Amino acid sequence: MRKPYTYINVATNGKSRSKGSQSFAGNLFHGGHLTSGAYRSLADFSKNFMTPAYESRFQTGIDKCDSHHGEWIQLVIVILGELIKVLVTCSCSMFKSLALFIPDSSGLVKVIPHDRLKSKTAAELTLKKLGKAGLGGTLFVWDNIPLRIGCGSSTSNLIAVIRAVANACGYILDPAIIATIAVEAEKYSDSTMFNEVVLFAFQKGEVLEVFGPKVPEMKILGINTDSRGIETNLMRRPVYSKKELYDFQEILSLFRHGMKISSSEYIARAATWSALINQRYHPKRHFDDLIKIIEDQIALGLQISHSGSVLGLIFNSKDPELTTKMNHAIERLKAMGINSYRTFNV
Repeated sequence: MRKPYTYINVATNGKSRSKGSQSFAGNLFHGGHLTSGAYRSLADFSKNFMTPAYESRFQTGIDKCDSHHGEWIQLVIVILGELIKVLVTCSCSMFKSLALFIPDSSGLVKVIPHDRLKSKTAAELTLKKLGKAGLGGTLFVWDNIPLRIGCGSSTSNLIAVIRAVANACGYILDPAIIATIAVEAEKYSDSTMFNEVVLFAFQKGEVLEVFGPKVPEMKILGINTDSRGIETNLMRRPVYSKKELYDFQEILSLFRHGMKISSSEYIARAATWSALINQRYHPKRHFDDLIKIIEDQIALGLQISHSGSVLGLIFNSKDPELTTKMNHAIERLKAMGINSYRTFNV
């Protein structure tokens, strides 16, 4: 019989409480692509890959993580004289990572595909955190997330892996613990492990502010401005002026107010301002033409991946002219030579 999960909450100083076993169902990822019908459910997948010799002692761990479409805002704020880099993630359920961990007593973690080395590190760190460093196992990782465009493929993989390994050990980890492990494995992380909208110090793995459960309803018309992708590690790190540091405070206040009154207009204004500052350091193609779409009152604003090439025009989902405005925006994109786009709700 499978053992119940234990929920570890960092806020309770490591004290745990039981939680009933969970079942997972949905599509599977094969060869990096999301497919349906491969197996009827993740539970079926688990049964197919369970090692009978270990069934009485271990359980196969399975979990997933949605990715994102860049950020609403990315800023530097000053706290007690320290410059801290923060962001608010723009979640996107179109993109997902899935991980499956089959534990064994080998003491070694093997990962498939073999190039997912950060995922392997995350699995090892999770086992260590749970006091199971002597365990090993085989780790499978899939995703449908485009690479090197700023949609968080690496972090989403790590989060899915951390959850799956904890699942295999009978635990559900608090998101704050997951964030700590993710940053240790990758040096930085986005905030997709949290269910709330948070101001996240992405190099520290810490939540500095919780804005609420979700942003106001909006529609995003997303595009990729560079098919070649961007190597984040090679990007020049901005050195912001005093004026820009002041502007960041204003952007944060604008976003905070937008969340407080549930205003997509305020959120869009904050996102656009953040994008404008980022454009000075990491220019994106077609940016001026996209800003013109906002100035012509077709879209509310623009959200971007500050370290990638994707961006999205923001629309109010409740706007009675939503369809007309989106069609106008698509016509403008085509006039720029952009014929590939995606739409999603937030």
